[in-house]
Amino acid sequence: MISNEIISQFKAALGENSVVNDETDLSRHSHDASSHPSQMPGLVLYPVNTQQVAKCLKIASDNRLPVTPCGKLTSLEGNSVPQAGGIVLDLSSMKKIIKVYPDDFQVIVEPGIVGEALNQELAKYHLYFPAFPASSHIASIGGMIANNAGGMYAVKYGVVGDWVMALEVVLACGEIIKVGSRSIKSVAGFDLKSLLVGSEGTLGIITQATLKLIPVITQKFLIKVCFPLVKQSVAATLSILLSNLEPGAIEFLDASSIKHINHYKSLRWNEEATLLIELHGEEKEMKARAERIRKLCQKENYTSFLLAQTQEEMKKIWEGRKAVHPAVMASAPNLALVPGDVGVPISRIPDFMEWVEKVQKESGLTMATFGHVGDGNFHVWITYDRTIPDGLQKAKVAAGKIVEQALWLGGTCTAEHGVGIGKRDFLLQEHGDTIELMKKIKNVFDPLGILNPGKIFA
Repeated sequence: MISNEIISQFKAALGENSVVNDETDLSRHSHDASSHPSQMPGLVLYPVNTQQVAKCLKIASDNRLPVTPCGKLTSLEGNSVPQAGGIVLDLSSMKKIIKVYPDDFQVIVEPGIVGEALNQELAKYHLYFPAFPASSHIASIGGMIANNAGGMYAVKYGVVGDWVMALEVVLACGEIIKVGSRSIKSVAGFDLKSLLVGSEGTLGIITQATLKLIPVITQKFLIKVCFPLVKQSVAATLSILLSNLEPGAIEFLDASSIKHINHYKSLRWNEEATLLIELHGEEKEMKARAERIRKLCQKENYTSFLLAQTQEEMKKIWEGRKAVHPAVMASAPNLALVPGDVGVPISRIPDFMEWVEKVQKESGLTMATFGHVGDGNFHVWITYDRTIPDGLQKAKVAAGKIVEQALWLGGTCTAEHGVGIGKRDFLLQEHGDTIELMKKIKNVFDPLGILNPGKIFA
């Protein structure tokens, strides 16, 4: 319970309307988009600038109150669930574009701006931020940086952290620091910026980010190709990558994912292993590359090969890909979801996919496997019947087997969703004794342990 005296301090710092403790708002901030159990906070704060964030953290630090930052509550590993109660610091009102530097291909933004909204504004300058995840229409920049999110274009452009040049961050004590540089190259001192990227709000609260940009991608070419077997689609992917064709995206959807999409979007896609391959560049060269890709896929006996002819056709295909999550969730009223993402080395993708099929068969659970096959990042979403008493436990066991196999293959327990709550137990398996070093770093930044407690470390 947060005392009236402390609430008054927050109201003095933020204003009366920015300090909320009504049941509806508290309930909305008790969970995110994950399936992890909800936890009611005691208070929700809505700062509008860096100075207000600093004041909030100073009050929280003085009173040893847990602080959970959030943006749009789209996290899939419980990253925004206030496990220790306390305060939720909602940064969604901080959504300004501070400054665009067109000649430097850079922009400074606040953390609450949504990805697609940013790119719509950047289009006025013929600029583009390429590293957004599939959730860029609903997810905020701050959350993407905090989880070092990846996405469909990661195979060519990397993940969000690769495009962060500098950060303004408020520490647990309320101190404001700036890390990184607007210089394209900088090797001065420790790379604290990269340490903060992916730290999930456990080291500090991001209040501004300087991002590097590219010119708008004016010409895109999208291929949709289907195969009878998963292993054929994987073999085609490896051939494309080895042939130096530089795809902007290579996405994989298994037959289960397609089935969910067809029902949800009223489509008639072949319910087979499917690749979506996007190329960026001049029309003549890209059409030549598309033909080379067709021949590589032909060797793996594709059943259909479509080169989208219009922007509208491309848009509908990508809308189908982005609909996997809501499609799976809407598949039946009594189903629940255990989402997960892992990464494996490119050469081990065939072994990983074979293992997923084995676990699915042995468990008897329905799984939708899809993701960024071009960089070895997969989402395996396991559905279970919530009316069956041991349904959740069976799903967790199956998910654990898949994550452990990814680690055994030399991969990672999470490639873009972050550790949050769901992957804490696997972190030790992946990093061993270095976990203790990570905890010491956490203690330097946050000696009282008030920042997003319960995340990353068990």
